[in-house]
Amino acid sequence: MTDSSRDDTAGRPRGQLFRALFDTRFSTFITAEMVPAIYRFGIVVSALTALSSIALAFRFSWLAGVLWAVVLGPVLFIAMVVTMRVALEFVLSVFRMGDEMRAMEARLGEVVRELDRADQLLGRLDYNLDALQRRIGEIHEEIPRLAFWRRSGERK
Repeated sequence: MTDSSRDDTAGRPRGQLFRALFDTRFSTFITAEMVPAIYRFGIVVSALTALSSIALAFRFSWLAGVLWAVVLGPVLFIAMVVTMRVALEFVLSVFRMGDEMRAMEARLGEVVRELDRADQLLGRLDYNLDALQRRIGEIHEEIPRLAFWRRSGERK
């Protein structure tokens, strides 16, 4: 059973769809949700165009009508449907690229925060390494004195 308050082509209730349709700030996109309905409507228009072309050709002559009914009408229908499909897929791919870029931007923000934390840790590590290097320098200066005291103690 389907809920009558929902539109089959959109993922939201009809009220929200119409609210989004008249959203003058364009804070929500409905194009991607409406593509199936647009495609179905385009198929119907393509069929009506092909049928009207066939009817017009029959009004012109019987031979032209047969030619349009057998060859040109179906070619016109398929060409219109393919063209519409390609255009709608292009529109959807642009919207999906936008979604992917927003997701990448969010992930990039997480990476930047992690790099900032790593930079802070490395800054602390660098400070500790400097302190350790100073201490090693101090010990290095003390070693000759220790050797002197050891040698002077052996003479006694």
